[in-house]
Amino acid sequence: MKLLRKYDVLPLAVRASVWYIVCNFIQKGISVITVPVFSRLLSTAEYGDLNVYNSWFTILSILVALGMANGMHMQGLVKFSDRRDAFTSALQGLTLTLVLGWALLYYPLRTFWNGLLTMSTLQMSAMLISVWTGAVFGLWANSQRVEYRYRALLVVTVICSVVKPVAEIFAVLHFEDRVGAKVMATALVELAAYGWLFVAQIRKGKVFFSGEVWKYALGFCIPLLPHYLSQTLLNQADRIMIRDLLGQEEAGIYGLAYSVSLVLSILVTALGQSLSPWLYERIKQKKEKEIGGIVYFLMLFLAALSLLLILLAPEVVAVFAPPRYADGIRCIPPVTIGIYFTFCYSVYAKFPFYYEKKAAIAAATLICALLNIITNRIFIPLFGYAAAGYTTMGCYILYSCFYYLIMRRICRKECDGRYPLETGKLVLIQGSLVVLGMLFSLTYELPLIRYALALGLLLLLLWKRSAILSAFRTLRGKRGD
Repeated sequence: MKLLRKYDVLPLAVRASVWYIVCNFIQKGISVITVPVFSRLLSTAEYGDLNVYNSWFTILSILVALGMANGMHMQGLVKFSDRRDAFTSALQGLTLTLVLGWALLYYPLRTFWNGLLTMSTLQMSAMLISVWTGAVFGLWANSQRVEYRYRALLVVTVICSVVKPVAEIFAVLHFEDRVGAKVMATALVELAAYGWLFVAQIRKGKVFFSGEVWKYALGFCIPLLPHYLSQTLLNQADRIMIRDLLGQEEAGIYGLAYSVSLVLSILVTALGQSLSPWLYERIKQKKEKEIGGIVYFLMLFLAALSLLLILLAPEVVAVFAPPRYADGIRCIPPVTIGIYFTFCYSVYAKFPFYYEKKAAIAAATLICALLNIITNRIFIPLFGYAAAGYTTMGCYILYSCFYYLIMRRICRKECDGRYPLETGKLVLIQGSLVVLGMLFSLTYELPLIRYALALGLLLLLLWKRSAILSAFRTLRGKRGD
C-alpha cells in the first residue's frame, strides 16, 4: 500500500516514463525468453537462416520505411505541435505508400530479389508486412509517449508480446518450412495487433496525403538514409557475411551469441529511451554541465553488468541453447562490449542530432560500416566466425570515438565551450571495461575464479543499489524541468 501511495503522487511524466521502460522490457524480454525454445526447435542451420532473415529485415525496414518512426517523428511532433494528429496521420499515409511502392518493385522481379537476398517469396512477403506494421506501431507509440498515454501502449504491447511467441511455436511445429512459417506467423500477429492502429490514426488525423508533411519527412529522412543504413549494416553485416563466407551453421552459432547479449541490449535500449528526452532538455536549456554526473554513473552501471554477463557466459549459453552452440561462448565478450559502446554512442549522438549536423552523422557512420565490412571480409575466412565479434567490437569503439569528437566540436562552436563529459574519465571507464572484459574471457576454464569475480560484482551492485535508484529518480524527476 505504501508503494502504491508513492506511485499515485508521482507526476504523470514520471509514471509514463516508468511504464515505457516496462513496455520495452516486456517486448524485448519475451524475445530473450523464447531464444532457448527456438534454438532447440530449429536446427543450427535453420537458426542461422532466421538470424540472417532478421538482419535483412533490419536493413530493408530502414530502406523501405526510411526510419520515419525514429528521431524525425519525435522532432516533428514538436514542430507540428498544433496539429500532431494530422502530422502523424500523414506519415502513416506516406509509410503505406512507400511499402506498396516497394511491393510493386519486388513481386514482378521476385525471382531476382529472392536469389540476391537468398530468401523465399514467403519470407519476403512476411518481411514487407512486418516492415509496414512495425512502422505503424512505431508512429502510434511515439504519439502515445509524447502525450503520456501509457495505458493503451502497455495493453497493446502485452497482448502482442504474449500472442506472438505462441503463434510462432505453433507454426514451427506444424509446417515443413519452419523458418518461413515462423516469420509469417510473426507478420500475421503484428498485422492483427497493429493494423487497426493505422485505421485509428487516419480517422483521428483525417489526413492521408499532405504535401507539407511528406516534403518535411522525406527532406529529413533521405539525407540521413546513409547514416541509418550504415548503422544497420554495422549492426547486421557480420551475421550475413558469416552465412555467405562460412555457412548457415556458423551463422546460427554466432547469432546465438547475439541473442544472449540481448539481455544487455534490452537494458541499454531502455536506458537510452529514458535518457534521451532528459539529454535533449539539458542541451536545449544550455545545461550541458549537468549531463556528466548521471552519464558517468550509468556508464559504470552498464560496465558492471557487461562484465557480469561476460563472466557468466558459459552458464547463460547452457540455458539458452543445447550443447551444439557451446562454441559461441567465445563470441560473447566482444559482442557484449560492442553493445555497451552503442550506449556511449547514443549519448554523444544527441548533440549532432539536436544541431542537425547531418553530413557529420552520415560520414561517421558510413566510415565505420565500410570498415566493418572490409575487416569482416579479411578476418572471417582467416580466423572463423569469432573474428566477426572482435572486428565489430573494434568498429563500435571507433564509432563511439567519432561521435565523441563530433560532440566536442559542436560544444566548442555551439555551446560556448561547455563540455558535458571529460575525456580522461571516459577513457578510464571504457578502457577498464575493454581490458577487464578481455581478461575475464580467459577464465572460462576456471569456474571458481569466475564465480568469485561474479559474486564480487553482484555484491558491488547491491552495495550501490541506493545510488543506482537515486540516479534513476534524478533522471526521471528532471525530465520536465
